Amino acid sequence: MAETTLEVQLVEREEERVAGIGVMCTMSDVKEKCMDLWGKQFVPRIREVSSCGGDLSYGLSIMTGSSESDPFLYVATAPLDEGKAVPEGMKEYTLAKGTYLSVQLKSMDEIGAGYQAMEKKLKESYPEYEFRMDVPSFELYEDDFMKTGHLKLFGCIRKKE
Repeated sequence: MAETTLEVQLVEREEERVAGIGVMCTMSDVKEKCMDLWGKQFVPRIREVSSCGGDLSYGLSIMTGSSESDPFLYVATAPLDEGKAVPEGMKEYTLAKGTYLSVQLKSMDEIGAGYQAMEKKLKESYPEYEFRMDVPSFELYEDDFMKTGHLKLFGCIRKKE
């Protein structure tokens, strides 16, 4: 079976306000916790945040330590409508304006490979850059996700100091 090559692109993104519900995870329990977070907690309330409903949503990964084995905060979010207050039990986050590496995935099963592809691209093509650990990396789920399973990963980068 031939290995699939994931194409990583360099993109610029504008700042975006989102709001959602988070859960602390480890790599060993993230799948179970995220499915519960999306299905039982966030999706039933998504219209409280965004008039676009499920047409556009983000899964944020916010690192809380310096190691991949450390727990991290995963947050199911949607764009916060202009002028709308953050719903009770949710928190507002900002997706930073900046330069990102991005990769299109065919399914959630490719998320690990997607992050590896972005790390490889960063080392090989942009050695003067590093991932910003102060900015969440995120998954972008667009309106066709439920039909196709396709999503995009984003990781913000900056020049090394």
